[in-house]
Formats: sequence, C-alpha cells, structure tokens
Amino acid sequence: MANVSMTTMSAALKEVYEDRIEKQFNEEVTFGKRIEKTSDGISDMIGGKYLDFPIQLARNPGISWRAEGEALGNPGAAPYHEVHVPVYAGYGRARFTGHVMKLAQSKPQAFANMAQREMENLKDAAVKDMSRIYYGDGTGLIATCSSGASSTNTITVLNDQAKFVTLGMEIDILHTSTYVALATGRTVTLVTPGATETVITFDGATVTTTTSHGIYRAGDATSGTQREPTGMNKIADSSGVLHTVDPSSYPVWSGVEQAMGGTITETAMSQLCDKIRMNGGNVSAIFTSLGVRRGYVNVLRASRQFHNTTEFKGGYKAIAFSNGEDIPVVVDVDAPASTMFFVTEKKMSIRRAEGWKFIDQDGNIFDRVSGYDMYDVTLRSFEELCTYQRNAQGVLRTITEG
Repeated sequence: MANVSMTTMSAALKEVYEDRIEKQFNEEVTFGKRIEKTSDGISDMIGGKYLDFPIQLARNPGISWRAEGEALGNPGAAPYHEVHVPVYAGYGRARFTGHVMKLAQSKPQAFANMAQREMENLKDAAVKDMSRIYYGDGTGLIATCSSGASSTNTITVLNDQAKFVTLGMEIDILHTSTYVALATGRTVTLVTPGATETVITFDGATVTTTTSHGIYRAGDATSGTQREPTGMNKIADSSGVLHTVDPSSYPVWSGVEQAMGGTITETAMSQLCDKIRMNGGNVSAIFTSLGVRRGYVNVLRASRQFHNTTEFKGGYKAIAFSNGEDIPVVVDVDAPASTMFFVTEKKMSIRRAEGWKFIDQDGNIFDRVSGYDMYDVTLRSFEELCTYQRNAQGVLRTITEG
C-alpha cells in the first residue's frame, strides 16, 4: 500500500522561495560615504578627458625690507602648475536568459524576481569594489601572494586581502612589478580561509607562484596603463606621479609617508598630524583597519585613557584621537592591514562624470544578445578619487595589529 509522502508528491509540488536571501559576505562601505558627506564631496562637473585645476607651488617671493632711499627688491610671482585629473571607466555586466526573465515575472511564488535582484546585486558589488579601490594604488592589485607554491592551481594570500576575492571571479595572476602574466582568465572555484592566510583555488593548469605575484581582475592590469581610479595608497605616498604631476620635479606634490615599524603610538600619530599641519593641511579623519584599531585601543588602555566612541559631525561614531582637537579614528573593514591614513577631507573629492548607472542610451537597459534568447545589462561609471593638496594627506605604515 502506497502512502502519500513528500517523496511521491515531489514532482507535483512547487518550490517556494522567500524574498529574503541572506548574504554571506560583508557589504559595509565606509570611506566613500564619509568623503561624500564631509569633504568637497562628489562633483559631476567634469567632462572630456580630464578635470583640470592649477596648484600653487610656493608663496610669492617678492618681499624685501630696505632703508630709506634704497632700491626695492626684485618683484616676484607665485609659481603654479596645472593638474590634470583623468577619468577612469568602470563596468559591471550581467546576462539573463529569456526563460528566467519570463518565469520570474509570471511565477512570483515559484521564482524570485531574479532579473531585478541580480541587477541590484551587480550595483552593490560595484559600489563595494569601490571601497577596495579607494584604498588602493590604481594598479588593480587585489591580493599579493604571501607564499610561493610549486606546480599547483592555488595561490595563498593574507586573510586581509582575500576578502576582495570571490567565487566565480575571473582573475589574472601577474608579476606585481613587471605585469608579466603567470596565468590569465582563470576562474576562482574555492576560497578557503585559514588562521592568517587564505588559499584561493582556480581552474585550469597548474602554475608556480612566488611572493612577487598577485591577483588582478582579468584584463584590468597591464604595464604602464592605469585602468582603476586612484586610491589613498597612491595619494598619500611620498613618491610617484599623481594626477599627471611628478613630485620628483615638484617636491611639494608629495604625500606625508611615515613607517611605524611596530606598535602604534600617539606620538607617531601626533607627529604625522603636525607634519600635515605644517604643509597647510588639517587632518579631519584617520581611517584604519580593525586590527590597528585594536592596537590603538590597547595603547589607550595601557595609559588608562577612556576609549569610548564619540559621535562626530555627520553622525559618524569613532574613537577620538586628541591632537589639539579631537580627530575621529574611523574603522573600516576594507582598510588595508597595518596602516593608518590621515586625511584632510576638505582637500579630497570624488570626481564623477556619471555615477553607477545602467546604460540605456537606446531606451532600454536590456540589450538582446544577437542569435540567442538572452539579454545583457551593463552598469557603468566614470570617476576618480582626487586630492587638491597631496601634502595634506598622509599614511602611517607597518603598524603592528592588535
């Protein structure tokens, strides 16, 4: 005698999906939101190839003091230099079959509206990736190989960097200095975290990595060509061309860079703030990682200082660092390990020709794939993280994490 059961009825039953799909990853975005709220913010006043503005390199030197009747000193003129801020183009793509689009609309109880959900996911992913880029150096480097491997299809990276590598991501493994390719167009099939390092598994043939190799999004990096927007690692650096200006020719166009080489100290933080102040800047926020935050709290505890969070202008809560006035130490899960960025926010801006939007120039965001019952959607943004005064931005490196 047969009984009616879930097994016998499985073919007749529908699968019902809840609208809520729990995400198993972090989606915090801190740096970009803070810059938007507290600095010169976002500007859409950019067009063509560059945003141009002049910088004054020094004061007018035409000052003199003379006795009665003496000839005056020679006149002077303040030196200027033109800055060109380029615009970088970012894209996100998704593809849907006609079946999914139709069934998602006509069977709401059986199917989530995956087209709409995936478009929202794509936009969220693009915004989250910008959080990585804002701390980067514009090269596209996502993670550096922390230990070499012999003939394997895995690469090992530090946990702090692995958070930007996701399942299904197409990657290139390149030499971080020469950009010579070790592997290209590989797909990440597994991300296995450990105590301090994460093993990234990818498809295809085995490779032999060294600590000079790194992970990049497929096609995003080649020698001599910057494709990603610039981040704080480059802006706060004391060397290297930024916005087409070379500090070796114009030393005033250098970030304030300092190595800690151990446990964070308030003295080192104060020194860096003071150097920026001497340049005419005024540090309004310090951005750092969870581990450096722990180290800083330990320092406060050791000196019997209170470390309660304080609410600052704009509704942001952070630990206060006192250097004549309270400066928020903003903790960001996307900030690189062992690093503190000292930012004069009023000298920073996100310059955009267009924010993240789906391309619909032909009146429809769904673009039919020729010869297939499939449709593409493409997300696009043109932007750059810009500073008007590089020597008003600083970085404290090689900090021991708590």
